[in-house]
Amino acid sequence: MVKHSQALMEMRSKKCALTLLALFALSTLTILFIRTSPDSCNTALLQLETSQTLTESSPEQNSDPLQFMKSKLVLMVSHELSLSGGPLLLMELAFLLRAARSDVVWITFQKPPQTDDVVYALENKMLDRGVQVLYFSSNKTY
Repeated sequence: MVKHSQALMEMRSKKCALTLLALFALSTLTILFIRTSPDSCNTALLQLETSQTLTESSPEQNSDPLQFMKSKLVLMVSHELSLSGGPLLLMELAFLLRAARSDVVWITFQKPPQTDDVVYALENKMLDRGVQVLYFSSNKTY
């Protein structure tokens, strides 16, 4: 009888944990959809403004192709922070996005065990330009 009640308690706690996890995931998705959807109250004003800017704008006025990235959050994931091709291209893209006034977060998986001057200089260069640098560390080896 004791084993049955313990098993029942464990099942209830697992069910409670799964319910909380599902509620958290659902609320997170709801917030993301609300943030990305246009405000229904301002759609008429937005349509009026866009129609006015389309009729009045010339190619010289609309020269910033990254204007749509203003105040967006961009997550960049790289295998390392180095002077190799991929990370350098991502770094240049991060600087362009920062110039367009978007928030950029850089996540890398490998941090050298010793202090490396190149990594230190690149990290400081990105921090100076407003790019947040995070290191993801995993204790598991595959």
